[in-house]
Amino acid sequence: MNTGAHPGAYLHSEDVADLYGISLRKVREMTRLHQVPHRVLPHGRRCYFDPADLQAWADGAQLETVSLPAGGRIVRPIRDEE
Repeated sequence: MNTGAHPGAYLHSEDVADLYGISLRKVREMTRLHQVPHRVLPHGRRCYFDPADLQAWADGAQLETVSLPAGGRIVRPIRDEE
């Protein structure tokens, strides 16, 4: 995957499709069903993916959805509290 982004930068749907070897359509379906960690800003449509969240999810972490005001959401791994 060559996103040209610096470490810690968010990925886009196209990057996730390339990273996991799946179609862009499948990535969009997974985000719609809250099956992959991502963020959608209030009043926005574009999904942003945190590489650390994706790694935790790939390692088997369960996901939770947090609704934001004005229609945004965060789907993120549930982290163990220490």
